[in-house]
Amino acid sequence: LRISDAVGTQTVSLSGTGVAPAASVTPASLTFADQLVGTPSASQAVTLSNTGTAPLAFTDVTFGGATPAAFSRTHNCPAVLDAPTVVGGISSCTIEVTFAPGSVGAKSATLRISDAVGTQTVSLSGTGY
Repeated sequence: LRISDAVGTQTVSLSGTGVAPAASVTPASLTFADQLVGTPSASQAVTLSNTGTAPLAFTDVTFGGATPAAFSRTHNCPAVLDAPTVVGGISSCTIEVTFAPGSVGAKSATLRISDAVGTQTVSLSGTGY
């Protein structure tokens, strides 16, 4: 930073570190075993993590794709995931996905996790019998 006045120019060095949330979802896809129509499968877990240096605001979990009604979810995600550097903070949460096909055949959907960074996605598939 340079500051000029009647006496001359003064220079001040500035430095800093930016902070930002960063979202990570694992795994990238879930494949369910063949499932009897009308009965729910055992759930499979998806983990949403804040790998950044600032809190991550979490907004919603929805389904899209070809047959989203064949899947359901529960989660323990708070409104804000702390940065992993926060002692005692919660920097990750679990989304449990269940498959319950309403008809015979292959089913697929996309789990959409919306947060301050954007939308993270997980591909879902299974077959009803």
